[in-house]
Amino acid sequence: MIYALMIFAVLLALIIMYNLGLLSFLEMERDIGTLKVLGFKTADLTKLLLTQSLAFIIIGGLLRIPLAYKVLEKAWESSSEKFFAVPSISLTNLAITFLLILAVSILINLNFAYKIKKLDMAEALKILE
Repeated sequence: MIYALMIFAVLLALIIMYNLGLLSFLEMERDIGTLKVLGFKTADLTKLLLTQSLAFIIIGGLLRIPLAYKVLEKAWESSSEKFFAVPSISLTNLAITFLLILAVSILINLNFAYKIKKLDMAEALKILE
């Protein structure tokens, strides 16, 4: 049962990260089109998008760890007294989770590199109403 929950958690993370990346890309589409018109190469724009994503993941991960522990602690306190386990998050679990999220983010951003390559500059620069 635990493995099934872990698989669904990873699938949920993939879907959420892809949707957030797509939203970020769509918000930056006009900016990316402008930068392409100014002569920026696709590789430079991909690095820009990847750097932004990695910065958000690293900062968010560092801020999220203490909060996640407190939420786990409160959830465990509110559960039944029949549980004899103490909430614990090992450094190994944190590292594996962080690396998994980092790898998924890189793969998703590489997918957006393809979208940057295929971006129609004229369409991206049209004024949205």
